[in-house]
Amino acid sequence: MDGAAEGRKLALEQDFAENDALQYAAVRNILLRKGKAVEILCNYEPSLHYVSEWWKQLFGESEGKDQKGIFPASVDLTTDLHSMGQFIQDGSRIMFETVMNVETPKHNITIQEEPVDLDGLNYLAGKDMDFVNKSAMNGTILAHTDGQVPNFMVKIPEQNEFYLGELFYFFEFACGVIHLTTIIAKQKAEEEAKRAQEAAAQAQAATQNAPAAASYDETTILAATIQLEAGNEPYEGQVAVGAVIMNRVRSGGYPNSISGVVYQAGQFSVSGRELQQPQHQE
Repeated sequence: MDGAAEGRKLALEQDFAENDALQYAAVRNILLRKGKAVEILCNYEPSLHYVSEWWKQLFGESEGKDQKGIFPASVDLTTDLHSMGQFIQDGSRIMFETVMNVETPKHNITIQEEPVDLDGLNYLAGKDMDFVNKSAMNGTILAHTDGQVPNFMVKIPEQNEFYLGELFYFFEFACGVIHLTTIIAKQKAEEEAKRAQEAAAQAQAATQNAPAAASYDETTILAATIQLEAGNEPYEGQVAVGAVIMNRVRSGGYPNSISGVVYQAGQFSVSGRELQQPQHQE
């Protein structure tokens, strides 16, 4: 609990430039926008296996909504180095890694020199297993970054209750920030879509209510069409034909000119042929 309290203090009080949790949350979102849809949590300590399992549950349950989010996966290294490690290095470029690095192991073993150097490893005599482990980690990170796989590193000073609590709070706070920014982005997108719909509706209403301008030729075509369609009809019937044509011009769903509406295929008797303007007698 003391470690979690310290993690909370760091997350809430530090500026962004010094705030590891906020930076982790921000860069994850940036990588997602760049097409990195899979995050792989890597540990080089067997005791961190179930921390990885907890991390997958945290981010999987929190982010896996609305067909969005980063897919959380994990590997135990160096156990998975020649299976998943190969895919990370040379497979699809849709992933990034977060490496948990324990700086001081809880237990360590010094490598002894063998009387007969059958495996050729006596050059490691006097080194400890943490040296071997860190060498494998640094070499793997170098290979993966050379393969264009972005890498985070989360440094854990020691394996104890304090730093475990701090680690838990680090991931939980970052996850909460990510979830909050997702909600805010969704609300903003919905508000923008609503404003766009309202603007489109206002524009359509303005178009429908605005008077339709017509040139002399257009007016002649309108008069000729009314005569052709309803010349034998009462005045009201002739007005109705004219109203249909003008409403279509204003609707946005038909051509925006009288001639365009009149000559549209299959709409009026004149469609497909050109109207003859009346001959004026001198």
